[in-house]
Amino acid sequence: MLDKIIQMVKVSGPLLKDLSSVVSHLGKELLLSKPEELEELKQMAKMAWSYEEKNTLDFSIDDAVIWFKANMPAGVSEGCILKHKTSPNFELHLCFLKNDEPLLNGEYPHLVVKSLSIGDGLKERFERTDMIKVG
Repeated sequence: MLDKIIQMVKVSGPLLKDLSSVVSHLGKELLLSKPEELEELKQMAKMAWSYEEKNTLDFSIDDAVIWFKANMPAGVSEGCILKHKTSPNFELHLCFLKNDEPLLNGEYPHLVVKSLSIGDGLKERFERTDMIKVG
């Protein structure tokens, strides 16, 4: 269901001015009326609102730094790259940190990179860990 909501948010998001408008629109589209259904939809829509996905042939630490600089929210000074999947392709999650915890609750930007290869700097670091701090 989250994939469907992500798709719907990406289509309707630019047309609507804020997250509450998106949730209201999606609730009508999905025929949801119970408060608990709408609350769950709100949480999923919030995650979808901040979620971005990128497919690329190669991804480097420099690409990550550029994304972090462009998306750094106020009050946050660190980010991380999480290795999620590495075979046969790479799936990396770029998100921000607070108190050394990844902020994946939909409040902050979150980029998922799907790549055929990653730069040597990332490969080397990911041999020792599944999380690289940036910042």
